[in-house]
Amino acid sequence: MHPFKTKPKGGYNWFDGDGMLHGCRIKAGKVAYSNHAVRTARLKQELQAGTPLFFKIGEVKGFAGFLHVLLFAAKVRLGFVDPEKGIGTANTAVVYHANRLLALQESDMPYAWASSDVERIHFMGGYSTHSLLIPRLTLQQNMVEKNEGPFRWDASRPTRFWLLQRNAVSSRDIRCFTYPEAMFVMHTAAAFEEGDIVYLYASAQPRFQLVAPAGTTHGGPVSHSLWHPKLYEFTFNLSSGEMTRTALAPGLSSDMPAIDRSLTGRKVRYVYASTMSTGPLVRFDRLVKYDLAAPIGRKVVGLIDHGGPRYVGGEAFFVPRTGGPVLKCGEDDGYLLTYVHDTVSNVSSFVVYDARTFDCEPVARVKLPQRVPYGFHCLHVPERDLKEQDFSSS
Repeated sequence: MHPFKTKPKGGYNWFDGDGMLHGCRIKAGKVAYSNHAVRTARLKQELQAGTPLFFKIGEVKGFAGFLHVLLFAAKVRLGFVDPEKGIGTANTAVVYHANRLLALQESDMPYAWASSDVERIHFMGGYSTHSLLIPRLTLQQNMVEKNEGPFRWDASRPTRFWLLQRNAVSSRDIRCFTYPEAMFVMHTAAAFEEGDIVYLYASAQPRFQLVAPAGTTHGGPVSHSLWHPKLYEFTFNLSSGEMTRTALAPGLSSDMPAIDRSLTGRKVRYVYASTMSTGPLVRFDRLVKYDLAAPIGRKVVGLIDHGGPRYVGGEAFFVPRTGGPVLKCGEDDGYLLTYVHDTVSNVSSFVVYDARTFDCEPVARVKLPQRVPYGFHCLHVPERDLKEQDFSSS
């Protein structure tokens, strides 16, 4: 539950939650935990009104969902809501850019951590009309009758990948590759080129449904049966125009892929991801280590179980052991940092695993004073970067 708000009303979806930053500082063998709610423009408007003003993804189902969209459009027209101030929840990802720690969500500007609060950052160009797309949605009659959301996956369409050259000067420098089957790519792991071949490693799935089907009571985006991505290798031949797709582990569902980010854009060998258990809910139960240099059928070189079905993890972030050039000590010589929640005791822990040995026994496990909700993306920021933060107003 958000510290500034009461229990959510109506339908709920993971993407609807108001953002909160959870952080652990590791220094001198000790861990200090803190959190901070992101006071987005959306949150401030709802706190001032004392009631929810924005419609939620979890509510956009069936005829009732259609009414929620119309009601929100009416609020905008009557001036009760100002979407130009921002409609995002800042709950999806955290990045460190231009000496600022930013909380992100696709439907809004970034919010930057400041010395006293989190303030919204305005970039030139921005998304000034992005929020206006929502009231203009139209619903198909059969989707209302079936109590589905306003977005439908079209499995008959092919998938297109667009490659933009780094030195591109016009649209003619964009290459399009078409794969005959429908795919949904949520997260990418790595991309690099060797000669005329561009390699892309990403989690993809044959379909995706943003809103859970009617009758679903959990707060996840979809059930496991509808969200089962696998890690694929895509190749794009710049000379012949051909592309290929190969599943690294066809029988293993995994997402939230991660690499050593110092190797971004360069050839990598190891990818780490979170596996997903079978069942009615999306649950990240293990970590998996892929060796891209291994032959097909033997790509999985490590699995870490968080402790059984009662434990649920999330994305893991790789941190080099030495903090220096990773190629000198081995690409996987480092740690994986993540949060793990015990659903029985309702206790969350900050957990550190050895990325090289991939031993299920963690290097460190620190019980936290409060529950950390299931989240999306995480980040490690060295202390030297935090000391260089720019708190000036933008």
